[in-house]
Amino acid sequence: MTELLTLFLACFIVAIVPGPLAVVAFQGGLERPAAFVFGLLGQLLGLAIMTNILVLLGNSLSVAEANWFLALAGLALLTLGIKTLTTIRKSKGGGAVTFGGTFVLAFTNPKAVLGFGPPLLLFHGANVSTNAVLWATTALISAVTLSMLIYFALGRLVSDQKIVGQLRKICGVLLVAAGVAFLVRQLAVWVA
Repeated sequence: MTELLTLFLACFIVAIVPGPLAVVAFQGGLERPAAFVFGLLGQLLGLAIMTNILVLLGNSLSVAEANWFLALAGLALLTLGIKTLTTIRKSKGGGAVTFGGTFVLAFTNPKAVLGFGPPLLLFHGANVSTNAVLWATTALISAVTLSMLIYFALGRLVSDQKIVGQLRKICGVLLVAAGVAFLVRQLAVWVA
């Protein structure tokens, strides 16, 4: 039980540190709660699949360094950032936070691979039983859900529409900048 609590705390610390998915959760707080819920479900499914693949492979660094992985991560960030910047928001309209977008972002998030991978691998050790995978996945999902709810609540606290518009632009620019950085890095690797 102590190991499981330690795993939960390790995953929570990784999840609460601001990253692309925290920006998306905060943005979900600026939009409708339904958008946040669908985005969170996509994020959790992407993380659950990705982390269980890491456990089965036994090595998070080989995945995080793969050219296809970093290129896909860059495209996911860039796409979500552009959608954030170009989506027209209406009081009842949808925004940029979607199930599919957050699924791909979570599945290709290097921070998640490098941050969640080692604690999960340490928790499992050489024993990758169904029970251990279930408990580890539960700890990961609980930690991520709690941290994303905190970012969502922070987004909900913002009520001034002028500030909301500026924050959406900042979220979009941050996502685009991260996506471009990943793609430029991959282009440099492929050219070299």
